[in-house]
Amino acid sequence: MSDSVFAQLDGLLESPHVQAYRPSQAYVLACQRVDDLPPTWRSLATLGLTALLKGQAPQTPLADLRGCDWDGFVTGLMERVLSQPKAWTDRMRVLETARAFWDQSPQPLLSLSAPERLALTGIHRHMPGQPGVDWWLFGRIVPVRIPLYHDLAHPGITPALRQLSHALLQIPRQGEVSALHHAAFWRGYQQAGGRSLGLATRLLMLRRPDVFVALSQANVAGLGRLLGWSRRPKTAAAQWTEVVVRVQGWQNAWAAPGADDPPGLAQIWAGRAALLDMMCWEPQPARAASSTRG
Repeated sequence: MSDSVFAQLDGLLESPHVQAYRPSQAYVLACQRVDDLPPTWRSLATLGLTALLKGQAPQTPLADLRGCDWDGFVTGLMERVLSQPKAWTDRMRVLETARAFWDQSPQPLLSLSAPERLALTGIHRHMPGQPGVDWWLFGRIVPVRIPLYHDLAHPGITPALRQLSHALLQIPRQGEVSALHHAAFWRGYQQAGGRSLGLATRLLMLRRPDVFVALSQANVAGLGRLLGWSRRPKTAAAQWTEVVVRVQGWQNAWAAPGADDPPGLAQIWAGRAALLDMMCWEPQPARAASSTRG
């Protein structure tokens, strides 16, 4: 993975979005974890953010971020980033690697090997040759609950796999994603044999991390608090109206980072919906934490 996400971290931290923390002398504490961070993160100690690194500073409640502006979103995200730096770097590594697959091939499900497909879809944790990318992030998928598992694991290209790949093509990689695009994906997904909402939302998120968030047991409660619903969406229609439409309604008023903004903000912008997973992720009991139910 390139260092592009982190190369401008100092500039990101100097941006107005996180300067609200700087004057607080209460955050200026000795931090034994600084030396454990990548070099680009060590300047956090000089910014007076060491309490966040230790997890001592309170985080903005998710409900208070509902409907917030771009500055508020970045500030809320940075609170979690600074208290969980590895969780951040690991998620950004997944998004960047997945983006590279789609840059290399319009249909990566057909061009990747079976072990690579199983990692991309969250069934296997690691991909051959890429031990540093944790594909269980954004929701681990348990194969016994996935009718498409045998097609994903097949060494060749099955008709169902081809149909699944074609379904993803219904989602444009740039520009607006409409309800018609989403419905066309779901028709193709179901025709391929897809039933799992977890797998579907994961694939949608990997293709368009600026629009979709993957639903998992670990983030659904937090997403409910953030987006204002009490029950997890269980259908394609509910996923669109209760998740995508609400996220878009919240984010449509935001302005994209400009050329003068730190490049780190552009990386957040490109994954602004997918990164809701990090803001909403909560530890799960051992039995529940292992899977994403469909």
